[in-house]
Amino acid sequence: MSVKSYIDSLCSEKKLNMKQLAEQVGINYKTLNTLVNEDGRLMNPKQLALFSKYTGKSKQEVFYDNLKDDDLSDACTKTALLYIGKKTCEGWIANIDIRLDTKISNTRTANYAGILHKKRSGNGLTVVEDWDQLKVDFWEFYYKGKLKDEEEYGRDTIARTFANERKYISSVLFFGLQRLCTTNLNPVNYHIVFNRDTEYYLVKDYFPKKMNMGFECIYVDEKQSL
Repeated sequence: MSVKSYIDSLCSEKKLNMKQLAEQVGINYKTLNTLVNEDGRLMNPKQLALFSKYTGKSKQEVFYDNLKDDDLSDACTKTALLYIGKKTCEGWIANIDIRLDTKISNTRTANYAGILHKKRSGNGLTVVEDWDQLKVDFWEFYYKGKLKDEEEYGRDTIARTFANERKYISSVLFFGLQRLCTTNLNPVNYHIVFNRDTEYYLVKDYFPKKMNMGFECIYVDEKQSL
């Protein structure tokens, strides 16, 4: 869903035209019209707050609802978009669904949920990636067509392929780092998001402690919507 689709859906649900919706939300009609007609435009924190108050949903949920049915890659999971929405509400600028060339393979590109940066700040670029999607990318890159009977990876497959869980987690993390570091982006921060607290606490202990890049794992409770 784009901003246009989101607004159209609200108008249909409330049986309002766009001008009436603008009045009820408390947003300038001209501003709303610009949001609807500019491709790729995202709501800013003030606009998210207005629609949050109007719909009774959190600002992060409004951000997600603006994008959830859009033509985005698998990298843009609900978990990742909720986190990016949270950072947007904190004043970060977001670019959604980023595709980067990577030297990990001559014909390979990497998709990331988004890239964040702050205006006039030394925080620099932050790449956001979903842990579940990173695992999928890892298996497809190294093991596609190599697993017995083309089986989908699971605990049994992991046990047969890796000596232990530590080796598996380390391999996935190294793949994510290697792939990102072979792009020409040079990010300052790399944030991996999780939607299960058990996996978050498990993987967190394997994160590198000393790097030139800010490397964090972030737990997103989708029910709480941050």
